[in-house]
Amino acid sequence: MRRVLPFRRRRMIGPFIYADIMGPERFDPGVGADIDAHPHIGLSTLTYLTAGSLVHRDSTGAVQQIEPGEVNWMTSGSGVCHTERSTPHDRLIDSDLAGLQTWVALTKDAEASGAFFEHAGENGIPTEHRERGVINLSGELAVAGQTLGEGQLAVLTPDEEVELTGTGRAMLLAGDPVGERFIWRNFVASDRELIETAKQSWDQQTFPKVPQDHERWMSRPQS
Repeated sequence: MRRVLPFRRRRMIGPFIYADIMGPERFDPGVGADIDAHPHIGLSTLTYLTAGSLVHRDSTGAVQQIEPGEVNWMTSGSGVCHTERSTPHDRLIDSDLAGLQTWVALTKDAEASGAFFEHAGENGIPTEHRERGVINLSGELAVAGQTLGEGQLAVLTPDEEVELTGTGRAMLLAGDPVGERFIWRNFVASDRELIETAKQSWDQQTFPKVPQDHERWMSRPQS
């Protein structure tokens, strides 16, 4: 994982609080990605793959394989646990894994909601075609004359007009701000007390569990 948001000069973009680049990673046969059960509060995770495949499982009972060009959207509400693992097929061969994952901070009223999961296949994602249509790119990209390398972030001001040129893959993060948020590892909240409560719930193993796949890996650091 390579994190492009937050960074020193920008903590959030609208409601987006994290943006990670996954890979690209090459796995030998018999090896794959194994992200054991871990908890979230106060956010939605949006996962988009450009190579490889993963199986998502979470404590709502959702089990979903995601392929390149598809989107997994998991909303934690007041609490959810999930795992992400390479598929059995990918473990038999040389396989690649690459993609993007962002965290979207929830509004205050949604922080207390129940968890839910949605999946959109490639054909289920709205596509807008324009005369000079871009935004499905791969490589080097120029934004308003500034050349961006892989994994770089350009912050645009409201109403700023930009022109995308070149070839590459770009992800636009935008939306109304939700206000200041506190972060502790995988927990995001508008109130520090919500994070403290989530820590205690995880320590006491009262968080909802992932059916048939609940290996814990997140432990609290010693004070």
